[in-house]
Amino acid sequence: EKEIKELERLLEEEKKQQEMLENRIIAKIEELKEIATKKAEPKVEVKDINEPVKVTVPTGFLSYEIESYKGIKEQGKDKLDIYFGQSKQDIRNYFGGSPKEIRDYDEMEMYDIFYAYYDEDDRCTGIGIYNQEVYKDKIALYMFGHNLITMTYREIVKLIKKNDYNAIEDDDGIISLKYGISVDPRETSNYKDEISEVIHIFKKGYYDEVYENF
Repeated sequence: EKEIKELERLLEEEKKQQEMLENRIIAKIEELKEIATKKAEPKVEVKDINEPVKVTVPTGFLSYEIESYKGIKEQGKDKLDIYFGQSKQDIRNYFGGSPKEIRDYDEMEMYDIFYAYYDEDDRCTGIGIYNQEVYKDKIALYMFGHNLITMTYREIVKLIKKNDYNAIEDDDGIISLKYGISVDPRETSNYKDEISEVIHIFKKGYYDEVYENF
């Protein structure tokens, strides 16, 4: 009986040692798996959170907002960049120097994208853009939350009439005396579904003589 108990004790110890060995083997396998996984993972460079983030902006692209009867400003700014009553020299300076074209007979100067009209005192009375098709990838001009540069003439007319029921439309274009903006279509057969030719904003009183009955 003593021999049987001794054998049972030895067998129990052997089982315990076997279990300990198995556990060590399993732990070693898991450790090797973890090491292999880390080696397979690509190295990720951790940057300083205080490092400035570089944002890529299209070179030369400008985004403006129209403020009715006031002027235009770059989006995100509080101050107007071009405003009615501003001097001719200040506007020339803003656009970087001399205009590309000067029309003395109606006091208009053409710059790179914009043009400006002036009164006899060389103060700005109107601002606009000719030929939006050419400049649609260089500039955005927002009004009523929409970029007018990329809209068709038909879309702009619909937008203006939605905000001004008294907008005046004829064969030459559409004018909103409420918001101080006029838009001319292109001289093509399909002009309504093409980008417009001219977007013009003006100071109060600009069209008073022409539309004194409206």
